[in-house]
Amino acid sequence: IPDGAGRVLQGYIKRDMRFFVARVNLDEQARLGHQMLRPLQVAFESSTFMLPIRLGTVNAKGPQDLIVYALTRTGRVETTNYRTVKLPSDMNVPGYVKDTFSDFYRDMFDHQVARENMRSVFLEYAVFFLWGTFTYLDWTSAASISEVGPVLRLIAWVLIIVGLGITLFAMARLGIRRMHGLDSQVLEGSGLYRVTRNPQIVASGLAAVGYAMYWPSWHTVGWVVLYVVICHMMVLTEEEHLRSVFGEQYVRYCEGVPRYLPLRRQR
Repeated sequence: IPDGAGRVLQGYIKRDMRFFVARVNLDEQARLGHQMLRPLQVAFESSTFMLPIRLGTVNAKGPQDLIVYALTRTGRVETTNYRTVKLPSDMNVPGYVKDTFSDFYRDMFDHQVARENMRSVFLEYAVFFLWGTFTYLDWTSAASISEVGPVLRLIAWVLIIVGLGITLFAMARLGIRRMHGLDSQVLEGSGLYRVTRNPQIVASGLAAVGYAMYWPSWHTVGWVVLYVVICHMMVLTEEEHLRSVFGEQYVRYCEGVPRYLPLRRQR
């Protein structure tokens, strides 16, 4: 720890925080040929999560980057004592940037840092996952492929391929604008929509069932059940909207075409 570190450490010491120091043998690292050090893993329980980022300035000879990956069950993470600024994203850039994108992104980041006078935390991206279905999936509990018979595997692949194929066909038939509710002037009732009112959801459900058959486990079964519940809620909301837009025309369409499968008439 260099001289003058007391000014940086004093604020943490007043909060009754504890420190540990890791000493790195650079000669041994060079001998082993490792390019990067193994990460230090620390576990603790606290109602307040705080990173002592100023400690990094003790040995710093200039600006430093601190990259934090946060996984949480309760939503996005933001700082309380620094302003959180979202980096520009979802923007169209010229095609020629592709060949020099790393330089482009670095310059963009440097520009944002300079504009904030190095006094902000930057949010690069935030992704929402269905916890317990995707990010916390325990694949070790799933049956291996060898435990699934060849006939069942073939049926599973047929369901996956046919389901995805019908889904793409239905999406192309409906069109991007109508699929996203941007063009609701015409009610689609031809082709696959003469058999079921929701061919995309039914076909994607077939693919999900094939997926669960190929990798059978309680996790995949739960994934299929969750898909069914979410899609059904979405369909009910969509039907209410279509009924308000098309009125009696949509009511007659519902009377003649089932909601999902043509096994029985579903209002």
